[in-house]
Amino acid sequence: MENSKKKSIESLETSLKSFKKLLTSFGGGQSSNSGSSKKESPSSKESSQGSSNSPASNSDLMNEGNSDKEVHDPNINVPTDLGQFTCNYGKEDSNEEFEYLSPSDRVEASREGMLNCIIKYIWQGNFSSPDIREKLKSGARVLDVGCGAGSWILDMSTAYPNSTFVGIDVSCIFPTKNSPPNVGFLECNILNVNGIPFPDETFDFVYQRFMWSSLNENQWVSVIHDLARVTKKGGVLELMELDNTWEDKGTITNFLFNFSNDQYRAKGINPHIILEIPRMIEETGMLADINHDNRTVPLGGWGGKLGDMMLRHVIQGFETLKPAMTKMMRKSTEECDNMLKEFGKECEELKFYIRQYRFWCKKLESTS
Repeated sequence: MENSKKKSIESLETSLKSFKKLLTSFGGGQSSNSGSSKKESPSSKESSQGSSNSPASNSDLMNEGNSDKEVHDPNINVPTDLGQFTCNYGKEDSNEEFEYLSPSDRVEASREGMLNCIIKYIWQGNFSSPDIREKLKSGARVLDVGCGAGSWILDMSTAYPNSTFVGIDVSCIFPTKNSPPNVGFLECNILNVNGIPFPDETFDFVYQRFMWSSLNENQWVSVIHDLARVTKKGGVLELMELDNTWEDKGTITNFLFNFSNDQYRAKGINPHIILEIPRMIEETGMLADINHDNRTVPLGGWGGKLGDMMLRHVIQGFETLKPAMTKMMRKSTEECDNMLKEFGKECEELKFYIRQYRFWCKKLESTS
């Protein structure tokens, strides 16, 4: 058994080395020892775009606004075989279990694709940092941590064909073939003993979103530090999360969210981790110029087509918890379905909305 495990790990490491070599072949990628980082107290400030506290209009939902469509530069070489490369790394050598309360399957992949459209419309773009846009046009190396089905990466890779995109996730629901030539995916557990499986300062842009339900607070500290580690000096780190604070909830809504939050707390997950993220970013000692912005998203038809889509997304999320609801609350599937219908009605009557936050910052040029 031990010999078999050793051979498996060696095989994974060989695949990873090949992938790193492929990345290095088109520029950068040298590992460096960051050592201890110099602490700089970043200032937290609002985005120059400002916050929007009202739902977006429901006309032209899929409008991409002023975001992410660029012209390909034929003088920039993009690796033609990157999109065909996948490997499984770190799952057998993990010292921590990665928690996914939602199933990782085709249904979740479809749900994620719809959410990506909603997010892009609400924010009028796939990211908020203004400092990375020009680099993306000319050619950047981008890492998406917890990429899921790869919706964000696939969208970005089309908008910025001169850049190279790598997605990593513990579940292999991303495309394993026929990806764009500038895209690659790795199946790996970022909580394994080696952390994110790339050298220091590998990526110009590191992106992560909606991981609040997968990491406990200690893991968050470790992961944010690792995100900073693999970001190049002067590069950008951007995080996106939900605010799980609800006001004026109805009876059913209050019950459902208390139940789901209890499920997460039982796993050691803080549903309100968003309140701790700025502090965690600052405490890495490697990141500065911390910015944040937020958008509100309506739930229900009162918010137009957008609200309908978002309510459908949230209800589908609750449906993944139905097995736990039927078991722990001793309710039938029909009773659970009726509760979700009542939840939808409350969203309409009380005009519920949810709030999304983005945080972005730059890695210090000097961390010695």
